[in-house]
Amino acid sequence: MKNKITPYKNIYSVLKINRFIVLAVVVACLLTSVFSILTVYRFNHRMLNSTFAVNTDGSIIPLKLVSQKENMEVEALSHLDLFHNYFYGIDESNYRKNLEKSLWLGDSTGIMFIVRKRRMGFITDYFNTPWCRRCFQ
Repeated sequence: MKNKITPYKNIYSVLKINRFIVLAVVVACLLTSVFSILTVYRFNHRMLNSTFAVNTDGSIIPLKLVSQKENMEVEALSHLDLFHNYFYGIDESNYRKNLEKSLWLGDSTGIMFIVRKRRMGFITDYFNTPWCRRCFQ
């Protein structure tokens, strides 16, 4: 059998070159991926901190992002005030609507309170009192 002549002198040197090229491509892909992820993260972080709204006349208004805990007390007081307006502002014309809205703002204790008052007859008695009828006329 004759030895075939190949253009490569040593197969091991070819495999070394091949391995070097594959590793270089993998490292380049990893670096590109890390760079793109960091760029997207920075861009997203910058965009979250600089939000804008368009006014009715077309001017741009910068908005400030605040954490939810900063306004928690104000929101809780407003929520409670809205509950009281709906719950205690009930009359014969808006009884069901306001009661449903107030129960959406409350939790299960509010629902249990209403069920107890209905069983005791408080709500029907309240609307049948002469004072209540005078107020709503």
